[in-house]
Amino acid sequence: AAALDTAALRAMVATGAPREAVLELLEPPTAVHPSAGERALMDAGRHSELVALHRAAGQHRRALELLQRMATSPSQPQQQQPHFGPEHTVAYLRQMKPSDPLLTLEFSRWVLREQ
Repeated sequence: AAALDTAALRAMVATGAPREAVLELLEPPTAVHPSAGERALMDAGRHSELVALHRAAGQHRRALELLQRMATSPSQPQQQQPHFGPEHTVAYLRQMKPSDPLLTLEFSRWVLREQ
C-alpha cells in the first residue's frame, strides 16, 4: 500500500494535480511513505500539501515548524502563500489532540506575537 500511495503522490505532483486532489490522497489513513512524499512535495514547492503529509504521519512538530517558517519568511509574501499564516497555525493546533500541550504552547507564542 505504501508503494502504491507514494507512486500515486509522485504522479499527481508530476502532472500538476490540483491541491485538493493531493490533499485527499494525504488524508489519514494514508500509506504515503513520509520521506519519499516529503521529497516529492518539497521539490515541487507544494508546502501546504507537505503540512498535510506531516499531519497524517503524526509529525506535528515538523508541520508546525513549516507553517511558522512559511508564514514568517520575508521572502514569502503572505499574498503568495494563501495557506499559511497565524490563522492556519491556530486551525492546525485546534485539530491536534491535546496530547502535547508543550508543543501547543510553543507554537502558540509566535501566533500571539503576530496578533
